[in-house]
Amino acid sequence: MTNPIRPGSIVAPNPDLAAAAPSKTQEARFAYEIRIRDHLETYWHRWFEGWQIDNLEGGEVLLTCANADQPALHGALIKVRDLNLTLLAVRRVDLPDAASV
Repeated sequence: MTNPIRPGSIVAPNPDLAAAAPSKTQEARFAYEIRIRDHLETYWHRWFEGWQIDNLEGGEVLLTCANADQPALHGALIKVRDLNLTLLAVRRVDLPDAASV
């Protein structure tokens, strides 16, 4: 079975996912990092909206998002796949608490 949702499609929000999202008073205590091969040009920022794109030495790219939930992470991974980019690593990074900084 093929995925009926194509890149660039408009999808209605899922109310079940909204209920599981953290409240606005809670701060993200973790971030997701996606490491891929080959630098991305600046126009890709629109394609990976909400993700910070850092071109690293050695031709690698680090995509970072501190407020990503599971659907956002999977959406970014689908974009990496659809663009035929080479995925090097995916990891969750714990962030320091705001009170401990």
